[in-house]
Amino acid sequence: MSTPEPSLITIFILFGMGEVLVFLHYFKFRALFRLMSLATAVFAAVAIYEALLTDPELWVNSTWQWMGVFINLFGLFAGLFGVFGRTNQRGYRPDPISPFFNNTASNE
Repeated sequence: MSTPEPSLITIFILFGMGEVLVFLHYFKFRALFRLMSLATAVFAAVAIYEALLTDPELWVNSTWQWMGVFINLFGLFAGLFGVFGRTNQRGYRPDPISPFFNNTASNE
């Protein structure tokens, strides 16, 4: 068996997924952004599962194994934040010509 290490194709796919996520977030495709974030969270969870259950002798040393787990934990949390986090950062902002915009407006 070979050691569990990522291939160059996997690295390019992950960079491509990151670029697609940035594009989807920028153009406010919220549903697709959340689906893609869910996919990254699932892929990270599978990688953590495999890193913890593979034979430790397949790894170069245990540091590589645990660094892979921690990096994928970051991917898992980032993917879950993309799914469950707020995508609208502006919040409610009233119209400046509205009487409710300024608190000094009198209540008539």
